[in-house]
Amino acid sequence: MQVMTTPFDGRLERASPSQVPGWHTGVEMIDRCLPESGLARDGLHEVVPVRRGCQSGLAGFVLGLLAECRARGPVIWCVGGRQGEELGLPYGPGLLRFGLSPERLVLVRARKAEDVQFVLEEAVKTDGIAAVVGEGALPCFTGSRRLSLLCREWRRPCLLLGDGPEAGKGSAALTRWQIASGRGPSDPRDPEGPGLTSWHVGLPRVRGGRVRPALTEDLLRSPSGGYPWRIVWDEETHRFCSPVLVSRRAAPGPYRTRSPEALVG
Repeated sequence: MQVMTTPFDGRLERASPSQVPGWHTGVEMIDRCLPESGLARDGLHEVVPVRRGCQSGLAGFVLGLLAECRARGPVIWCVGGRQGEELGLPYGPGLLRFGLSPERLVLVRARKAEDVQFVLEEAVKTDGIAAVVGEGALPCFTGSRRLSLLCREWRRPCLLLGDGPEAGKGSAALTRWQIASGRGPSDPRDPEGPGLTSWHVGLPRVRGGRVRPALTEDLLRSPSGGYPWRIVWDEETHRFCSPVLVSRRAAPGPYRTRSPEALVG
């Protein structure tokens, strides 16, 4: 097992119940389907691709969720087996675009996929951690149950990035998000650039909330009633939003990346 990190100078302390309120995505059409208290900061959440081959969009969506969480402290990101070799590892400048300072990322590479469960459990029990992220195959039901109980005990979220659709797989996670990368609108601050990061989002599992249909290829080709949700990441505000809101915005001037001091972690 290999651990790569940079020094973190923050104060490490165990969270109390009053310090772990839920959080929302910031997009009204999605937040209406979440529990009234929002996403649990002391729970397990899964993010899976609609199909194999579109896992690259999962990391950006998870970073956006972490930014909306506005939690302080380092984030432990665990990659198992050959996952990092196939899809790459978190990239510093890319983290800044989502408001996460690279100094606050603790990257753990487990040589064997079966070691990831142990790493995640130990990471959740680490004092002062803002969140834990696991990338690779989702654990079995028993493994997810263990993680879920640890999240509740240690009062911090764990987000799992699955490597496949995982349709029908049993899990103790509070939410399961389905993600497909989409073509984003042009960035008004950089019209010649590649456009804003965009996703099609589904929510087929949400405990205590309003479950939406599982995403299929047919549903992606022919959305119904505004679902699946299409959202973009606004690098100016570091928040999820509707593509319509961004496309109507006038270009404010030269492109700038917001200072990380005011952001997550």
